[in-house]
Amino acid sequence: MTRQMLTDAVLSIAEMPRVWAVLPPDVLQNVLTLKARPLQREYERELRRLERAIRQAVTAYLRGKARQVAESMESMGVWRWGDTWEDELYDILMPHLADAARLGGKAGLVGATAAGVNIGGVAWGRASIAAAQWAAQHVGDLVRQITETTRAQIQAATATFYVTPGMTRGTLEDLILGTGIEPLAVPGRIISAAERAEMIATTEVTRAYTGANIAAMQATGVAQVQPQADKVPPLHPRCRCDAVPMVRDDGTISWKYQTLNDDLVCDICGPLNEQDIGQ
Repeated sequence: MTRQMLTDAVLSIAEMPRVWAVLPPDVLQNVLTLKARPLQREYERELRRLERAIRQAVTAYLRGKARQVAESMESMGVWRWGDTWEDELYDILMPHLADAARLGGKAGLVGATAAGVNIGGVAWGRASIAAAQWAAQHVGDLVRQITETTRAQIQAATATFYVTPGMTRGTLEDLILGTGIEPLAVPGRIISAAERAEMIATTEVTRAYTGANIAAMQATGVAQVQPQADKVPPLHPRCRCDAVPMVRDDGTISWKYQTLNDDLVCDICGPLNEQDIGQ
């Protein structure tokens, strides 16, 4: 076996977190140090895939609801929020955001290794449990927030339908989706389904990844301080920034803000780049 073959075989271990718990701490440290950067690049690709999946699924969900409301308004002149609509949205979001959270749980420990932290002896199962718990708690709140906005946009569109003679079902559907040109009868703006889906996908994947990362680091005892709550990404819609482990001069493991994942660093995030955001 060549040195390269041996190296590849050893590095493949880093793809199997269940094996990490049984490796000697010094071997595990060496493996993860070698694999940290490739893993981080792999996580980045997976996060973009999850964003695309959520964007497509949420867009289809919003279009479907707009169609149902428009059909109901045309046939009966009224609409009602479906009893199962929130559950449908939860079922769409939960698998993808749980995957983002699992990545975040692993990424925190891999990132700590890349920062030079010796994580040998960590109870790896705690990281997975903390990530799963974070996702379960967060997705329910997210669904309620999306539901409130969707309901408000439908109400604005249907109010316009009531007072606009001759408005067709198709025109109402376009108005609900934010692609119509009919002026609203009430103050406000309807955000297009595509724009909302893209914003939800990018922002919430970042939130799941970073939130679970922090939760896992705290649960395993690797991080010794909490990040400042008002400096944890995402700080704005479509934010792709990250909080990564860092070692302070006194040896304390804290958190560093990174803007490397942003397509265009904004005025909110730019000044925080590479800054210690630990309490």
